[in-house]
Amino acid sequence: ARLKRQIRKLHPESRSQKKRPITVTVLQAMLETCDTRMIDHRDRALLLCGFASGGRRRSELANLRCEDLERIPNGYLLHIRKSKTDQQGLGRTVPLLDQAAKALVTWLNEAGITEGAAFRSVNRGGNAGKSLSAYAINDIVKKRLALAGYDPKQFSALMGETSLFQAS
Repeated sequence: ARLKRQIRKLHPESRSQKKRPITVTVLQAMLETCDTRMIDHRDRALLLCGFASGGRRRSELANLRCEDLERIPNGYLLHIRKSKTDQQGLGRTVPLLDQAAKALVTWLNEAGITEGAAFRSVNRGGNAGKSLSAYAINDIVKKRLALAGYDPKQFSALMGETSLFQAS
């Protein structure tokens, strides 16, 4: 730790830059890159679920299962089974409403997903495949940022960051 501090003092340019959170404006631009293909339905649902549910970690989205979705008027309750911030392993329940819930319903219906992983890969034929990993979600977010005209390197979507999405 001491050596790292000394190196940082000698080479301040090597300090990591703080990444920007994905705001509503950035999210809107990312959503505009989504069309009507299966992969677009998945990405729209993934982005909106991450943002509208209060800022989910990539691992929480990757581990979300259909069995964790409880239908309520205007949306769902998402039962997050485990999280890095849930040290006791008690889980957490967060609402997913309106536009985000509609996007999730569209994705699940179009993909024919009724059980298991909620977010899955999409093959070239437009069929849902295996569950997404947290790293795959990172790649999706970075791709949508680039398509929206943003530099993906400026935004946070790394493991260990406080949240992939932050409302503002």
